[in-house]
Amino acid sequence: MNQNQTNAGGSALKRVELKDLDPNMSNVLIVGIIIAKQRPKVFESQRSEPSAPRAVWNFTLRDSLQHYINVCYWGPSELIFNTNEKFSSGAVVQILNPNITIRKLDDRSEQYHPMVTSPYKLSLTEKSAIIPHVQTEFFLNLLNYPTKPTAVFVPIHDIHNRGGSIQFADVLGAIRGLSQIRSIHTRLNEVIQAREVEVFDHTSHCLRVTLWEPDLIERSNNWKARTTVIFLTDLRIEWSNYAHSYVAKSTGRTIVTESPRSKEAQMLLDYAQTAPIATFDIVEQLVTSMPASKTYPRLHRSCFKH
Repeated sequence: MNQNQTNAGGSALKRVELKDLDPNMSNVLIVGIIIAKQRPKVFESQRSEPSAPRAVWNFTLRDSLQHYINVCYWGPSELIFNTNEKFSSGAVVQILNPNITIRKLDDRSEQYHPMVTSPYKLSLTEKSAIIPHVQTEFFLNLLNYPTKPTAVFVPIHDIHNRGGSIQFADVLGAIRGLSQIRSIHTRLNEVIQAREVEVFDHTSHCLRVTLWEPDLIERSNNWKARTTVIFLTDLRIEWSNYAHSYVAKSTGRTIVTESPRSKEAQMLLDYAQTAPIATFDIVEQLVTSMPASKTYPRLHRSCFKH
């Protein structure tokens, strides 16, 4: 850190690690790596007089194996969208002059942000700032450590068999295929992008996962069939009449860890490189030719073909 770093008011900033945060602190500087981010959202101003559009951007910051925190940046729409464009997942940043508050676990907003280890959250305003920091190997390595234990993931076979009783699931999967990115018109007359990713594991050859966040869609461009393993947290599980199977969708709580450093991930990678996927297709054809029972819905017909 530059020892002469100051805030807008000229006061010196003190670098603090996430583990040492306290709500009574001010003039703080925090260095970490962005491990997840959401698209900014524009919201209506509560002021009676007309004002410039305002927006909010949420992302998750990590500075060690054990410590990560959610950050909420409020400000003029142009500032928020420009800042979001500058920093993607994997960017190492300095957070200057944040407001530190205690998380309220019963707060409804907690449902829409990733699960984190910090008891606090960071709020940023026009008095705060985000600037680039040197991308050291220490911070970049944090991207490959899951934020939840990979040993407690839900096998894909279980999702297909009892998906009706699973609302959210953590999934460890190997990439099997990627669909084309498609544009969708929302009810609010917005155009957003989505992409379906196909993953498999030791128990099942296919789970369709829809990615909604632009950051995840961009990251998926680097994923390769059979050679990329990902750990996805808090996927929403739903039945799809189109796919005739249970499918998964990313949510505001989802964090995706690429090439996770764990025993389970390494075992899946070894399996994925030699898995008899063609055999899976044959078995699937036999299963889908059977009548669907009322108790157990018919399994999915097919995933993307290569």
